[in-house]
Amino acid sequence: MRPPRKTLDIYCELRSRLRKGEFTGALPQERILAQEFNAARNTVRAALTMLEQGNFIVRKKGIGTFPTENARLEGQKVISILVPSGNYRELFHYPKALQPFYQGVCDVALPAGVAVEEVPVSRCNDPHRITFQFIDHFNDESLVVANGMWYKGVFDFLLRRKCTVAFIHHDAYPRYRANPGLRDIPQEFYLLTRDISSGIENAAAYITEQAPCRKLAYLAPYAEFRKENFRGYINALRYCTNQQELCFYNSEKIFPGISTMNEFADFIRRWHHQEDFDGLIIRGGGKSQIFFAKNFFLDNAALGLPPEVRVVLGPMIYDNAAAPTTLPYFYFDPRRMGRLTAQTLLHPEISPRNRLIIPEFQPAPGPTPQQSNGFIFP
Repeated sequence: MRPPRKTLDIYCELRSRLRKGEFTGALPQERILAQEFNAARNTVRAALTMLEQGNFIVRKKGIGTFPTENARLEGQKVISILVPSGNYRELFHYPKALQPFYQGVCDVALPAGVAVEEVPVSRCNDPHRITFQFIDHFNDESLVVANGMWYKGVFDFLLRRKCTVAFIHHDAYPRYRANPGLRDIPQEFYLLTRDISSGIENAAAYITEQAPCRKLAYLAPYAEFRKENFRGYINALRYCTNQQELCFYNSEKIFPGISTMNEFADFIRRWHHQEDFDGLIIRGGGKSQIFFAKNFFLDNAALGLPPEVRVVLGPMIYDNAAAPTTLPYFYFDPRRMGRLTAQTLLHPEISPRNRLIIPEFQPAPGPTPQQSNGFIFP
C-alpha cells in the first residue's frame, strides 16, 4: 500500500513550513489543516504521521502537535538520509536496521549541532519513479546518505547539486577484484563498503577450525543480476578452504515460496540428505530477507539438521548482537554504520573515499559481540 498523492503533497508542504520555522508554537489542529488543504482528516493524519516518523514533529497527548528541534532546519547544517518512500516503515521487507542506523547518525551529528532528517525519494516506493520535489532543497552544502543501488535514479541529481554523499553498499569481493557494479557509483561519492566476502571467509574458517569439514554447503541469493557477486563469494570460500568440496544453492529459487519455518527446515533436511554436508553457511538477502526479517529462532533442530552439522549464519540475516539464535553468526552493527557514515560526512577532508567495513562476529551462545579480524577469533 502506498500513501495517496494528496498525503504526500500535504507532507511536503508542512515539512517545508517546518524547515522555515513558520510554526512558532503548536501546529494547527487536524480539522483546520483538513480545511486548508481541502482533504479528509485521515489524509492529514497520515501526513502528520510521516512527519512524526521523520522526527519533524512530536505529538503530546491532550496538548497538541509541536515542531521538534530537528524541524527547524533553515540555515542549519543537516544530514539527509534518503528513504524509499514516506511509508517505508510500514513495508515489511524494509530492513529493521534503519532505526539503529538513524540513531548512530544522531549519536555523531546532534552533539556537533547538525540536524538529521529522513527524505523520501518516491511517492510509491518505486526506484524508477523518483519524485524530485522531495529533494529539491538539496544544494552544495547538503550532506546526503544513500544506502544501496535503490537510489541510483538520484545519482545524477546529487552530482548536479554538488551534494556531499555517503553511499553505503555491500560488496562480494572488494579484495579480489573490482566489483563491476561499482562502475555505476560516481567517484565523487564516499563509499562505505560492507565487506561481505570477509564475513563469508570467516564463517568458513570458523566451521573448519572447529573440526575437519568434508563438505561445506552455502545457501545464498544469487539472482541473475548478482552473478558476478556470487562468483566473488565462491572465490572467497575456495580461497579460505583450500579448494575443499563445496556445494551451493540459490535461495532465490525457494523464496518467497517458503513462508514457514517448517517448510524451510524441510528444504534444508532434503538438501542435507542429498549432499551430505557437515558444514553450512546461510546468508540472507534478496527474497529471503522477508523470511528472515520475521525473527525466526534458528538452530540445528529448527533447521532439521543433526547436531554434528556445524552451521554459521552469514551477514544480512541478523543485524544485532542479540539475535534469536544459538548459532554463531556475522553481522554488521547498523548503529556503528550510522556513526561511521556521519563521521564521513562531517569530516570528508580526512575520510577515505572507500571505507571497508568488516562484519562483527557473534559466537553462540554469548551476549557480547566480538570483532572479526581475518581468520583470528577470540
